[in-house]
Amino acid sequence: MREPTIAIYTEEEMNSADAVASEVNLSLHGANRVLERDIPLEALEGVRHLMPLLNSKPLKFRYKGVFVVARLVNGSPRIITAWRLLPPS
Repeated sequence: MREPTIAIYTEEEMNSADAVASEVNLSLHGANRVLERDIPLEALEGVRHLMPLLNSKPLKFRYKGVFVVARLVNGSPRIITAWRLLPPS
């Protein structure tokens, strides 16, 4: 059974031929985290920047106050989960 995915594009990408190259997929859990936990869409930027480092093994990283777990699935980056980091006290 294939896991459903959600692809998010910026407005500029909708009209661009490069849209497929910069596609970031979200697992169902990742999409729920983004929506329910108010994860900023800047987390998608981080995945795009680190795309050359992604492979089938999940990569954990921090980007703009968000902890992200992502991996490469069928040649496209996919966010598995994400959550906001607490500000240092």
